[in-house]
Amino acid sequence: MHLPLFPLNSVIFPGGVLPLRIFESRYLDTVKECSRNQSEFVICLIKDGSEVGDAAKHQNIGTACRIVDWETLSDGLLGIIAQG
Repeated sequence: MHLPLFPLNSVIFPGGVLPLRIFESRYLDTVKECSRNQSEFVICLIKDGSEVGDAAKHQNIGTACRIVDWETLSDGLLGIIAQG
């Protein structure tokens, strides 16, 4: 099974929740697809690089997550709550 990756500077454990601000188009597309299909994505820790811009190198382990809530934030960005 292939799941989209969200490389981040933070982790989420199974059962945990993590609020995220989504603004890059590649992640907006992923969130739309996951919401539409009620599918999962994986949050994995960044090994080298950053969350913004070019693709970062990531650890080979992560947590499968689902979107459990979303809202438009006061700054106009998309806010989601991911649950591991």
